[in-house]
Amino acid sequence: MTHAFTYCALICLILSGLLLPAFAGADGPPLQGHIPAARVVITHAEGYQETITSLRLDDLPAQSLVVFPVPNQPEVDQLPAGTELFTYLEEATRPVEEVVERLVWERTPGSTAPPPAVTADPHEPKLLDDYEITLLPGTGRRTLATWLETHNYAFSADVQSILDAYSEQGWQFVVVQLTDNAAADGILAPLRMRFATNEIIYPLPLSSLDYQPVAVRVYVLAYQRMLMEPLETVYAGPVAQLDPSPPANLAPQLTQAPYLTTFHATALDPQNPQPHLVAHAAPTNNSYRKVVTTYIEIPLRQQSGILLALFCLVVMNLVTVTVAMSFKRRFEAISPDRG
Repeated sequence: MTHAFTYCALICLILSGLLLPAFAGADGPPLQGHIPAARVVITHAEGYQETITSLRLDDLPAQSLVVFPVPNQPEVDQLPAGTELFTYLEEATRPVEEVVERLVWERTPGSTAPPPAVTADPHEPKLLDDYEITLLPGTGRRTLATWLETHNYAFSADVQSILDAYSEQGWQFVVVQLTDNAAADGILAPLRMRFATNEIIYPLPLSSLDYQPVAVRVYVLAYQRMLMEPLETVYAGPVAQLDPSPPANLAPQLTQAPYLTTFHATALDPQNPQPHLVAHAAPTNNSYRKVVTTYIEIPLRQQSGILLALFCLVVMNLVTVTVAMSFKRRFEAISPDRG
């Protein structure tokens, strides 16, 4: 049985860049903020999907909006564990790193240099948990448009056409509003949405808007291994085989379905021509973990000490062989063959 999934997180990326407080004016300066990365955990079981989304926000002004379209009436709350779920999944499913050294006379321009030492970031992004959630069910575009007008937000004709398309499909909206005191930079505290559905669609027509590519990582918990093109699969395996094992406080989010597939895109192109992004069952349930190989070129030209040592070793071997052959000839000369 095929379970179809898609995530709605990127929808909010587009809309949040197009919605701005009306005090800036409909013809005012464009919103300078950026949402460079999104992480989402999707769980589908028994006809329901739970979506946990976390966004990286850069330079968004106070009262910025993030809008999540959803196909059915959702239950929405903030995940109590903060970003710990994503931190654990990143560690448990990270690719295997392999370093291969190659001796060359001179390093090729643009070749991989030795990786820098990894140090802790002294400036961890702030967790933005100071936001308000509004559910706008039922009547589609007019409901959201009225809410925006009431709260002094303006939206473009492009946004209106997007909302009209959602309205025609009967979608509803979850509006997340940063408060006055919310920082402009940080990570949005994970938002959890749960709703009944058999298929969740990420409507790529939104990507026709001019928007920057975004890095995404999607964790899909299902009854089997999944595929989600054009995203790359970086991990697949049973939840029971995760190493390290999930801590007790994260077990409720990771034990609803038995198989985990992780997808990644460094820069998902909003101009992707596909009508939607859907995850479907993979041909097999074989476990998989991506291997990242880094090739480091060791330039011999800069290793004068090594070259000198190799030269001396070769010379010593030649001298040893020559002396040995000389002794052999002398021994044969004074000890004629008795055969």
